[in-house]
Amino acid sequence: ADGWFLEIAHFAKAVTGRKVKPITTLEQSRNSVKIVAAEKESIKTMERVSIV
Repeated sequence: ADGWFLEIAHFAKAVTGRKVKPITTLEQSRNSVKIVAAEKESIKTMERVSIV
């Protein structure tokens, strides 16, 4: 199945009060935010940005 479809189906279940299991951990979500912030900084500065 398509990833977007599964994500939307999961969201729909959650907002209608049905019990759903988390798809990602808090750590994975935090790391995703760090990566996006580093990508934006790298684009702005045209330099490599550490995410460690």
